[in-house]
Amino acid sequence: MHSTTGSVTKASPQTLITADNNLVSDPLYSIPDACRLLGGVSKWTVCQWLTKGKLQRTKVGGRTMIRRSQLHKMIQDGGQE
Repeated sequence: MHSTTGSVTKASPQTLITADNNLVSDPLYSIPDACRLLGGVSKWTVCQWLTKGKLQRTKVGGRTMIRRSQLHKMIQDGGQE
């Protein structure tokens, strides 16, 4: 089931569909989802990486989301930068 918010439809926690039904190519993940995808690192660690700029945040309304490309970069860097 899709819910509509403005010009973006939320299909699932990981994908967004624009008003013209185009899938966003760089899905967004919540902080808990990002923690799981990064191998179970803590929420505190991800929040610290966001604060220090090691991960870039994308705000969706009041929620902090992290793009898949940012998670891949963090994995490739091994958490170091």
